Amino acid sequence: MGDKLTLAMHAETTHATRTGDRANNEDCAAVVVDGDTALLVVADGMGGHDNGEGASAAAVGALVDAFGSRAKPADFLQNGFQLAHDAVLAIGLSVPVDERPRTTCVAALVDGDSAWFAHSGDSRAYLVRDGKVVVRTRDHSHVEAMVDAGEITADQAQHHPLRNLVERCLGGERGAVEVELGGPHALQPGDVVLLCSDGFWDGVDVAAAADRLGKSKELESDLETITEEACRANAPQADNATAAVLRLRK
Repeated sequence: MGDKLTLAMHAETTHATRTGDRANNEDCAAVVVDGDTALLVVADGMGGHDNGEGASAAAVGALVDAFGSRAKPADFLQNGFQLAHDAVLAIGLSVPVDERPRTTCVAALVDGDSAWFAHSGDSRAYLVRDGKVVVRTRDHSHVEAMVDAGEITADQAQHHPLRNLVERCLGGERGAVEVELGGPHALQPGDVVLLCSDGFWDGVDVAAAADRLGKSKELESDLETITEEACRANAPQADNATAAVLRLRK
C-alpha cells in the first residue's frame, strides 16, 4: 500500500443495524475515516439495566469525539474507552448503581496497514482473510471462560443458560475502565475487519459472512442483508443485531 494513498482510497467501510424482535434497538455503531486512519465502533446496551440505548450511544459518541486526537493507537483506545466509560457513568448518576446504564463495546483503529482492537464485554472484532478468521477477540463472559478452561465446548456455549452473563462492560461502577487491547495486526489487501454485537455473531457464520463481504460488489447492501439474516436465524426472540465493516481492496 503506497504511502500517498489515503485509507479511503484503498478501503471501503459501512455499518448496519436491526432491531430484531426487541421493542427497542439498544445497539449503536459508527465508522469514521480521516486520512489514512479509520475508527470502527459497535456498542450493545445491556438489558436489565436503565437506558441501554443511551449507554451505547454515549460510548460510541465519546470514542468518535476522541478520534481527532493523534495519540498512538493503543493509547488512543485505552484513553478513549476510559472516556466512553465515564460518559456512560455520567448519564446514570441519579440511578441506583445496580440499575445504572451499561454497555458492551468493541472498537477497531485501522492505521495504514495495521489494526488495533479494544473491547469490553461480548461484542466482537474479527479479522478475516480469504474466508478464514485470523483474529477474533475473546468474550468477557462466563461461558467464554468455561470454554477456555475446557469445561464446555464452543458448541455447548451457544446454548448454555449463562451465555448472556457478561463479566466486563462500560458504565455501572466508577473507576478505571476494564478494557482489553490487541494489536497491531498486520493487514493485507482483501482483508475484512468486522465488528459486531452478539445478536449478529450469534445468528451467522461470521467467517462465511465476512467472505461474502470480501467478494461483494455492493458492500452496504450485502451487510444489510446479512444483518437481517442474523435476526431471522434467531427469531422469534432475535436480539438487536449490529455490525461495522472495513474492507481493504485487493
